[in-house]
This record gives sequence, structure tokens and C-alpha cells, in this order.
Amino acid sequence: MTPEERNRMLDRPAVTPPHNLTSNFDNPTEYRPWWLPVQITLFTLLTLIVGAWMIVKLRVTKKVLIEDYVIFLAYLEFLVFMTFVFMMSDHRLGAHMWDITIRTRIKLFKLYYDSVLLYFVIMVTIRVGVILQLVRTFVPGGVRDTVWWTAHVMLWVNIVFYFVNFVVELKYCTPRAKEWDPTIEGGSCLNASEVRFVIAILNVLSDLIIIFLPQRIIWKLNQPLKARLKLSVLFLFGIFSMACGCVQIYLGIDMSIDKMDKSYKISNSAIWAVLEVMSGFLVACSPVIPKFLTLVWRTTSSSRIGTTFRTLLRISSNGSRGRSNGPAEDEILTIGRLPERNRRPGVSDIDYDNLMEDTIDGTKSGPDNISLRELSTHSDGSLRRERQVT
Repeated sequence: MTPEERNRMLDRPAVTPPHNLTSNFDNPTEYRPWWLPVQITLFTLLTLIVGAWMIVKLRVTKKVLIEDYVIFLAYLEFLVFMTFVFMMSDHRLGAHMWDITIRTRIKLFKLYYDSVLLYFVIMVTIRVGVILQLVRTFVPGGVRDTVWWTAHVMLWVNIVFYFVNFVVELKYCTPRAKEWDPTIEGGSCLNASEVRFVIAILNVLSDLIIIFLPQRIIWKLNQPLKARLKLSVLFLFGIFSMACGCVQIYLGIDMSIDKMDKSYKISNSAIWAVLEVMSGFLVACSPVIPKFLTLVWRTTSSSRIGTTFRTLLRISSNGSRGRSNGPAEDEILTIGRLPERNRRPGVSDIDYDNLMEDTIDGTKSGPDNISLRELSTHSDGSLRRERQVT
């Protein structure tokens, strides 16, 4: 095929239009007009959530753990992923196949299949971070209970699961460019629709286990119903991720049945993948966000907000110098709240990272026999939890 012949072919419709329809290359129906502002808004909101999570970790709790590094790595991967999705918007995202040229199809499909590889990398990174969080939160050190074993099995299942996803996608076509370039002669592609369907189902099942793994412990806590509900909700954001996964299953089935309008269907899949990834970040960040929001919501003006942040930074600075200027004995300072006197803290004041940790006579007690009673203050103003073994 000569270059001139190839150029003429690339300017043809990606597929023959259905009956009574004609190709519209100049002004096709596409997602860009509404999806671009929505995408920017969602990206901004997620960045603010991750930023608030980082503030709590770096300036408030002052504890950056291995799972926090994993989650931040996932956010950096998400930045690259969103770059690909932004570029897809410039190549007729959401347009029907008969309204785009073969040239546009090649560019759109290449961006999509490259973003699929990034999606697998991001999802396994988020899953690892979330599972490590759950283990540290709900399993006392040195304990090998059902939750510990379930979490570790899920950890390695997810790693293997997404590795298989990555390899299947990478080797789907030989050469790989044949997956998005119909002008390539020769080569071959796998018939992996069934494999992708099974993978999607396993993805949803994995979400389901991660969602309900902490619920068993939370509802066994000897706490008021309201307190348990608060904790339960914090660990239920994974439902959104599971719902997105269910939509992905439907889209995958639809695409395997009818491949004629594939550009439109992969565009829907890309949008739901963005929502699924963002839901994963909500799961990872949600346990610490209430501390940040409570601090902001309790301010009544911008000056109060500035004062609050200055107070927060001063408390953090004093803490790093040994709390030489700590608060008074009768003043309780809780993370994410302004100082209040004589207030009895609740479960929401407890640092979730240490929610399940306790040492009684040198031995850490498990979650099934702990009653979280109250917080008190040391003489230096730092927080101490008192628990009762039941």
C-alpha cells in the first residue's frame, strides 16, 4: 500500500454507517462538551480530597506509614491516567464509529488501550494500600486472626489478579498495535472476551470482600449504635467502586455482543473507569477526612479558618519540641476539632490508625473484647484512650 493509498483509506469512516444514517465527521455527537468540564471538576475534587488527606497525615497525626506511601504512589499514577483520558477527549470521545475516520479511530483506540494498562496498575496500587490500612486498623500487632488471613489472601489475590489482567491486555494482539490499527496486515488477536468477563466478575467480588471485611469487627465493638454507624459508613465507600465494576461488566458484555459501535462503548468504559478509580481513592482517604472537615466546618469566617490552621500548625510545632507549651489539664484537644473544655469525646475523635490498638499488661487485646470508653489527656496535653476489657 502506497502512502497516498493509506492516507485515502485513513480518511474513510471507521465503519459503514447503519441504514438511513450518514457519516458526520465535522460535527459528530460526542462527549467532549459536557465530559471535559465534569472531568476537570472531578479531578479537582479528588485532588482536594487527597490534599486534605496529606495535611492530616503530615501535619496532624504526623504518622506516614507504608500504606500512605502506596496510596500517594497511586495518586501519581492517577495523574498519568487522567492525562490519557484528557487526550481521548480531543479525539472524539463518545462519538459513534461511523462518525469518525479510521485515522481518528486509531488515535482514540490507542489512547484507550494504553489507559487500560494504567488502570490496572492504579487499581492494584490502591487495593494494596487499602488492604494494608485495614490490617493495621483492625488487627492488633502479632495477631493472626480471620481478618488478618483474609486480608493477606486478598492482598496477594489482587496482585496476581491485576498482573494477569496486565499481561492479557499487553499480549491481546500480536503485534500489539493491531488492537487499535485495522490497517496492519497479518498478526493475530486473542478471543479473550470470556477472560475479560471473568476478570470483571472477580474484580467485583474482590470489592465486596474488601467492603465487608471491617464490618464484622465494627459491629462487634461494645459501642453505642450511633458510634458504630459512623465507623461503618467510613468503610462503606467501596460500594461506589463495586457499582462501577458492575457497570463495567455490563459494558463488557455489550461490547462482546456487538462490536460495530466500539468507539462509543469504549468511551463509556473509560468514563466509568475514571469513576471507579476515584471511588478507590475515597475508600483510601475517607477514614481521615472527617478530622479535616470537622475543623473547617466549625469555623464561622475566613479569619477563623486562618486562625484554626495557625493554631493547628502551632500545636504540631509544639508537639515536635516535646509539647513544652501543651494545653491545660482540663482542655481536651482532638484531631480535626477546635479546643473545647469539658467535652466528652466520641469514637470520631479517635485516630483510626490506632483504633484497634491497645496494650494491657504488655499484651495487645483484640477487637472482639474491647470497649472504647473515652479519651483523657496526659499532663502534657496529649491524648490517651482508656479502654475496658469486657
